[in-house]
Amino acid sequence: MVKHFHVGDNPEFAKLNPGGDELFTSYEAPSTAGLPTAGGDDNKVNEPASHVVRCHVPDWTQELDIMAGTETEGLEFSRDGKYLMVANEAQNTIGIYDAHAGTLVRTIDLKPYGQRPRGVKASPDGSGYAVTMEFSGTLVKMDSSFNVTKAVATAAMPYGLAFDREGKRIFVSASTARKMQVFAADSLQLIAETSTGQRCWHFTFTPDDSKILLACGDPTTW
Repeated sequence: MVKHFHVGDNPEFAKLNPGGDELFTSYEAPSTAGLPTAGGDDNKVNEPASHVVRCHVPDWTQELDIMAGTETEGLEFSRDGKYLMVANEAQNTIGIYDAHAGTLVRTIDLKPYGQRPRGVKASPDGSGYAVTMEFSGTLVKMDSSFNVTKAVATAAMPYGLAFDREGKRIFVSASTARKMQVFAADSLQLIAETSTGQRCWHFTFTPDDSKILLACGDPTTW
């Protein structure tokens, strides 16, 4: 243990900016509406807002506390680091923030495409972004201006996702379906899938890209 510091209750996701000198962490306010339901999140409209905290690296001092949407999860940066993308689960939106000022620039409504956006990743070639929507089982593609260009169905409850280094494929972990799916980044056509363990949310590649490591939770704790 090198450093321990408080960011807020229920921390969800941590992301370094492209420059590596700032750490952004999302955290959720305590919920009073209970577990989410497949029918929607109308019972969470009045829930407290989530936040995103920015800390300076390497002294880990807090620089900024950004008010986000409801049940904020995934974070991602634009290629130039200017904008921060924030996935707001219960609102079915993606918030676009000025990463330096912490101000909301734009809100993208994803309700026409599905429910509960969780994971968001930028393409390594800077051409756009991909978002997983957990409850509806949807993979959404956006262009570099954050406009939705395509949406396709995935296996049940997708969360973690990543582009390969060339930006040609998108890997998606569908936790309930116990599958890793691979989509063509340009067409979003399903090109491969394989079985995984239970409740596999996040994953990463080995340095040589020959293997994928998945973090799979205990289903009894769901």
